Amino acid sequence: MFIVLPYLSSNKVIFGIYSLCLSFNIFLSYADLGFIGAGFKYASEAFARKDKEGELEVIGFTTFILLIAVCIFSAVMLMGAFDPSLLISDIGNGSEIDIAKSMFFILSLFSITTVLQRVLQFIYGVRVEDFIVRKINILGHIAKISSVFYFFREGSYNIIGYYLFFQVVNLLCALIGLVVARRIYSLDLKKLVKNIRFSWPVFYKVKSLALTSFIMSALWIAYYEIDSPVIAKFYGANKLAYYAIGLSLLSFLRSIFGILYSPFSARFNHFLGLRDEEGLKRFYYNTIVYLLPMSVFSVLTITILMENIVFTWVGQQYSESIVTAQLLILTFLFAFNNYPAGILLMGKEKNNELRIVNLFIAVAFWLIILLLNNQYDYQSFAISKLIVFSVSTVFYVYFTRDYIFGANKYIKEIIVPMFVGAITTSVVAYYFSLILPVGQSKANLFLVAAACAICCFCGLLSYFVSNSKFRKDIVSTVKETNYFKTSK
Repeated sequence: MFIVLPYLSSNKVIFGIYSLCLSFNIFLSYADLGFIGAGFKYASEAFARKDKEGELEVIGFTTFILLIAVCIFSAVMLMGAFDPSLLISDIGNGSEIDIAKSMFFILSLFSITTVLQRVLQFIYGVRVEDFIVRKINILGHIAKISSVFYFFREGSYNIIGYYLFFQVVNLLCALIGLVVARRIYSLDLKKLVKNIRFSWPVFYKVKSLALTSFIMSALWIAYYEIDSPVIAKFYGANKLAYYAIGLSLLSFLRSIFGILYSPFSARFNHFLGLRDEEGLKRFYYNTIVYLLPMSVFSVLTITILMENIVFTWVGQQYSESIVTAQLLILTFLFAFNNYPAGILLMGKEKNNELRIVNLFIAVAFWLIILLLNNQYDYQSFAISKLIVFSVSTVFYVYFTRDYIFGANKYIKEIIVPMFVGAITTSVVAYYFSLILPVGQSKANLFLVAAACAICCFCGLLSYFVSNSKFRKDIVSTVKETNYFKTSK
């Protein structure tokens, strides 16, 4: 998306329609009514116990639930294909309406791909081998990026063709993933298909956690995913285009963090399935310490250099997007703590705590929007996200502190080193913001990207110096690999 967006954003209304379709794609990933999240926990535990039958039963049942939800979603998108005004206000002229109809129809037709992707998530995820799917998807991403130069060449803006190709590639990647799984795991696909049915024993096993997961998913949609459809409906596709710049960067970060943390979800569940609480605490602690730089320093760098990023990326016509994008990106500042804390709370079945936190997030988010809407228009969505994120982060920090640290240890081993690295990153990023170019071009965007990398590296060096555990573990790993030893 990061590479493709400059080609798409030249027409704000059409770009807004495209962004809405992408939001619906993400929305579709929550269509399992909470059973995927719950099922993943029990499938991981079954795999840890080498219970293949139990694993397939859970995967089949949750896939059945998702399949029903996807069919309903597909029908709704088909309605939007006949009448786009149901989903977008002030859509514009006849050609833009035709584009919206075609894209909603394509989305309806290929919504089944989500089911296949979720099955792959189970198969590879419980084995902590998601990297295999990612390798396949990387090839798909390369094909999609390469196609941009065909569909958006000089004198051509074929967004319908590009979106259709986008969906076909996703489907092919999912099918290839199934074929690969069959070969390397000796997976019996026929047996898997036979298990795609409703099962009362599995339902009773997962229903409690699934209810929590469903409530969380519904509340999370209300907080995270429904903003684009609401902005499209009440503010129009043009305003959505401005908002979508920040949302695209946010989605980019979510994809990165999703890749980083998805293996940890299965590992947490493995520890829980084996009842290894001490091993889980050590692993949780290491996860926070090692991945903190990826969260804090990258978010601060992007926030400070946002003007340079937006102008060199999509041009000064999107200057209105800068503040909105900064607010949205800052919601990932404490991802290093919130991601693993949320995964662990789900794994330990802290249902009441999760329900309360997510209920607060959803309710507060919309209340703040209602209060700020008249003054800040669509930007009230970004402001509300940041406020709600800040408050909810307090809960996750307290959970982590009490689970493995204690107040003094958390401050000493996490907050202080983080602060040192954050100051270094911010100073370097501010300096770069004064000297970097702002003209839209690939060369200038490359310079900004290089500056972002330098800023993050400077923050990482400061963190390396100030965090004794991180430093000792890195040095120990380097010594074990004999990296600095010269060959005799």
